Amino acid sequence: MMAENILEVYELTKMYNHFTALDHISITIEKGAVYGLIGQNGAGKSTLMKLISDLAHPSSGSFKLFGHAPNDDPYVYRRVGVLIENSGLYPSLNAFDNMKMKSLAMGCFNRAKILNLLALCGLKDCGSKLTKNFSMGMKQRLGIAMALLNDPEFLILDEPTNGLDPQGILEIRNLLIKLNREQGLTLLISSHILEELSKIATHYAIIKNGRLVECLTSDELFEKCKDCLEIHVDDSSKAVLCLEQQCGVINYNVLAKNVIHIYDHYDKPEIIVKELVMRDVLVYNITMNKLSLEDYYLKKCGDEDVD
Repeated sequence: MMAENILEVYELTKMYNHFTALDHISITIEKGAVYGLIGQNGAGKSTLMKLISDLAHPSSGSFKLFGHAPNDDPYVYRRVGVLIENSGLYPSLNAFDNMKMKSLAMGCFNRAKILNLLALCGLKDCGSKLTKNFSMGMKQRLGIAMALLNDPEFLILDEPTNGLDPQGILEIRNLLIKLNREQGLTLLISSHILEELSKIATHYAIIKNGRLVECLTSDELFEKCKDCLEIHVDDSSKAVLCLEQQCGVINYNVLAKNVIHIYDHYDKPEIIVKELVMRDVLVYNITMNKLSLEDYYLKKCGDEDVD
C-alpha cells in the first residue's frame, strides 16, 4: 500500500525582483513524516514554508496539499497549522485569552479544546500570567498550541527552538514527538540546531542558495554518517594514490585542508599509516570519526555557518 503524500512540491521558484530566493525546488512529504529543512540563514527555508502556507505566492512552479492544488481547493488549508517567524501573541493577555482571540477570529472558539491544547503544550498551569512575562520556551509552546486550533493534520514550524535554552529545547522536542507519534501529525520543521533536529526528523532536505542540494531519509543519513578513519596529511593527492593502490581503499572522501575520510579498511589504521609513510606522505593526525548531521551538512555545502 502506497503512503499518502501530504505535500508535493514541483519546481517551486520565488523571485524578488532579480533575486532568486527559491530555485526550482521539488520535494515530497509523506503522511507521518517529520521532515527537516536544513540550510544557512537566507538559504530559502522560510520562503518555501511561506509559499506552501499561502503567505507568499510563487513566481513559478506548483504544489499540492493532500493531493489538491490550493488554488482549486482553498479549504485544504483547514488541514494545515502554521507557525512562521512569530505567533502574533498579545503581550497583555494570558495564554487562554490569546487562544480565545485567535479561535474567535477563525470562527472555531471552544473553551474545552483550548484548555486541552494548553495542557498538551505544557501550559495548563500558567493561569493569569501575561504572555509578556513568558519565557521564550513558553511563547513557542503557546505559538504551537495556537497553530493546533484548527485540528491540523500537517504542521509547519519555522525554527521552533530558536533562541531557547536547553530546557526549552527539550520541552519543544518532547512536544513535537508527542504530536507526531501520539497525535499522528505530519511535521515540516526548519532548524539551524542540527543536532537537535537529528533527534526527531525522519527525512531531510538540504537547501543552499535557494537550491535543493539533497533529500534523504534518516536511515540514509545514518549510512552516510557511518564510522570512518580521518587522516590529515601533507599531500592528499599522493595519499589517495597510496590508499587506492597499496591499501585497496575504494570508499573515501577528500575534504578541505588535506583531510581524508576513509570508510573501508578503517579497522587497520596502522597498516594505512605504514603504507603512507613508506611513500613519503607525512601523516599529521589520524582519528576514528563519526559524522554528525552538522558535519554532513558542512561536507555537502562547504564551510559556512549553519544558521
